[in-house]
Amino acid sequence: MLAWCMPATDQSEQHGTNEDKRSQRSYYDHISKANFFEPEWQQDNALQERQKKILELLPKHSDLVEYLKKFYANHYQEEIKSAKKFGKEVHHLEPEKVIRGELFELLVMLENQVFDLNSNSRNERNPQKTEEHKQLENKFTDFIKHPDKYGFDHLWVMRKPDLSYVETRDENLLVLTGTGEAKSAKNLDYRSYKQLLPTGLRKTLERSIRSINDLSHQEATRRGLDGLGRGRKKLAMVINFTQFVIMCRDIDFSNIDYLINRSGFNNSIEYEEFKTMLRGEHSESKVKLIHSSFSEKELDAIFKAVMPEVKKTIAQ
Repeated sequence: MLAWCMPATDQSEQHGTNEDKRSQRSYYDHISKANFFEPEWQQDNALQERQKKILELLPKHSDLVEYLKKFYANHYQEEIKSAKKFGKEVHHLEPEKVIRGELFELLVMLENQVFDLNSNSRNERNPQKTEEHKQLENKFTDFIKHPDKYGFDHLWVMRKPDLSYVETRDENLLVLTGTGEAKSAKNLDYRSYKQLLPTGLRKTLERSIRSINDLSHQEATRRGLDGLGRGRKKLAMVINFTQFVIMCRDIDFSNIDYLINRSGFNNSIEYEEFKTMLRGEHSESKVKLIHSSFSEKELDAIFKAVMPEVKKTIAQ
């Protein structure tokens, strides 16, 4: 559950305030203006409707600005924590890069709530899930991203997945079938390569699953992992699970060489292996590239609408 999602307290809030409606119209207006000279977008009614459904889930402008302010403050502290943990000098990323990346991640997460990102049909909605299953899926995703919140500091890593895909195989078994990572940049770098390797994120996930399954259900509940632990639902992961990489709609997947930022690769063997992974041909690491519903230009249009207010706080 996203930090800015709050339950409605009365009927007027359920229908949205005037500010909510103005914000949602404004988000779409920004995208529409960005595509003023794009006849392909103007003629694609299905894409426009898809974008509207996703943008309806974005919070009103003031709440989005507040969320991004808090996110950057937390990210800043995470960078310091990471540097101390690994004995390195702190290198803070540019605020614009961090905020733009988080905004894209939000759009991808919201799209995944409404549509089935890993299906071949771009308009196929997610299958209906029980509320319990949704809560467990969200809880597991949050655990992967923030294991320290649940008392597993030893599992802490700087790079975590943005999405997890969990299926219920029987009454007491939840199976992790894939993870998703939102990438707002034009290229994938060496860090992405290391994450997608069989020895990368997969190993962290295996350790995470073992750690949860080893808990008694009382201890799991005490740590905030209700419904999991021994005697409750068990977690597992498919052997060849899929790592989805979601990028902007206008990124060209047809030429893998242009998709990779070669800076940081130690040798041609690593580079060629990464190409094999991105083509979906690696024997041990199943990777699938997916386009989001938003182009770089559209992402930038929303980003430019909120960043000035976010930046005021950062500069203080």
